[in-house]
Amino acid sequence: MLLMVCRPIVVTTANVECDASGLAKAPHRIAFGDRVRALRTDRGLSQEKLAELSGLHRTYVSSIERGQRNVALDNIYELAHALDVPVTELFVTLAT
Repeated sequence: MLLMVCRPIVVTTANVECDASGLAKAPHRIAFGDRVRALRTDRGLSQEKLAELSGLHRTYVSSIERGQRNVALDNIYELAHALDVPVTELFVTLAT
């Protein structure tokens, strides 16, 4: 018989604001999601259609637009392709 005892690890971070779901708000994820939403709506696409064109799930696209996802590079490429823009176009408004 193998018995493992683990201690809970508590991590606290000062000055981090969280949303209603308990996820840390990240301005860069919110800006990226806003940019995806703007490009999608400019093209008259629904979240469902963008999801279909990019091969992603509709709820995943929704969570990207709400800034709740740390989007993988492969998915960024798929979104750019589905929106028919260069990848760099998704980051235009993120520069400071």
